[in-house]
Amino acid sequence: METKRLFIGTFVAPSLFESKFKSVQYDFDTCCSGKWVELNNLHFTYQFLGNVETSQIDEFRNSLKDYLIDYQSKLSIKGLSVLPKPNFPKVLYMKIQNDDGIVLSAQKKMENILVSHGYKPEKRAFTPHVTLLRIKQFERNRFIETITKYQDFEIGIMDSFRIDMIESQLTKYGPIYRKI
Repeated sequence: METKRLFIGTFVAPSLFESKFKSVQYDFDTCCSGKWVELNNLHFTYQFLGNVETSQIDEFRNSLKDYLIDYQSKLSIKGLSVLPKPNFPKVLYMKIQNDDGIVLSAQKKMENILVSHGYKPEKRAFTPHVTLLRIKQFERNRFIETITKYQDFEIGIMDSFRIDMIESQLTKYGPIYRKI
């Protein structure tokens, strides 16, 4: 049985990051190392589906079709933070803000649909974010100093966005994402 590794997500406009991303990379490369996400792969995830049998993909897409659309709603990409915490950073990310609540509402409704397909609801609260760097090593004091400097850093605003079903093919060079 053939499967595809899938998630529900929104790509962010690489053009927003182009002018500011290099300075962020430069500053963080002085205090930590890891794998930066390529500009064309920047996204945030509503739900990771995992390996889905290809014969079920149309059924999933059909169930979610009311949400896999374009939205005329603003996304503000502002504020750098880390997971799980500044003293033990594993992921450097940008926060996503959506003042009219469409992102949170769509995520909750899609999660309810996916629960009817056998998925378990996420235990943690949904916090939309764009992963920038998967951190391998860091120098604590300089890292905390740098993350503090960027806590209110703003990338920009997207006037609209789209939710897609996305295939993630893992390669030795990094993931390849494709809307399906």
